[in-house]
Amino acid sequence: EKECLPGYDVEKKVDKTTAKPGDTIKYTIIAKNTGKVDLTNVKINDKLPAYYSEASEKVDAPSKVTGSIVKDGAITIEKLPVGKTATITITYKIKAAKDMVCGDTNIVNKVTSSTDQSKNETNVNNNQVTTKVERTCSYSYDLVKTVDKTTA
Repeated sequence: EKECLPGYDVEKKVDKTTAKPGDTIKYTIIAKNTGKVDLTNVKINDKLPAYYSEASEKVDAPSKVTGSIVKDGAITIEKLPVGKTATITITYKIKAAKDMVCGDTNIVNKVTSSTDQSKNETNVNNNQVTTKVERTCSYSYDLVKTVDKTTA
């Protein structure tokens, strides 16, 4: 019985834990079949946080892929054979400073997943990453002093 158990792990990584407005960060999602049976319809859900001006993705998978993380918030990998991995790389350009609030903004990004064989992955502790975006704001003003009487 145990020989036929499905298992998989989806891991999310980010290349920068701190960034500035306008920087590009790269997310990597790795889905691996860790079980003893081939997995079908491996769905990777990843709704990108709203702090980007542009984003693109590249998917390297052992079978047909439908959907788009950037456009739809999810992709489905038709088949993930035993021991194989699929890698999704997302390039995410953070909004310009004028479009970000002053101070620190935490961009939290989490991936969830399911397959036909198993709704829950083996390890959910590696599914979320955070990048702190630091926007320094300086405030300037002019102080002009005027008098209402030149003589008193």
